[in-house]
Amino acid sequence: MKTLHAQRALAISITALLTSACSSATYPTGDSAARQTLQLEVTNHNWMDVTVYAVTSSQRVRMGTVTSGRTERFSYRIA
Repeated sequence: MKTLHAQRALAISITALLTSACSSATYPTGDSAARQTLQLEVTNHNWMDVTVYAVTSSQRVRMGTVTSGRTERFSYRIA
């Protein structure tokens, strides 16, 4: 009977440790999230021009076009 209680206590303490490790404090919140910027560098090795889009969930944002044989840098402010 005591081993069953010890196993339950161990399982509860492990669960508590694991859930606290997954807390949302590691993710940017509030003002810091609004000020983040996505930096993207694209090199086009294709013979055609390429249009670059950023896709989040169902929203698609056109970043720009990269002409053949060139490298372009794009910035997008994450809101």
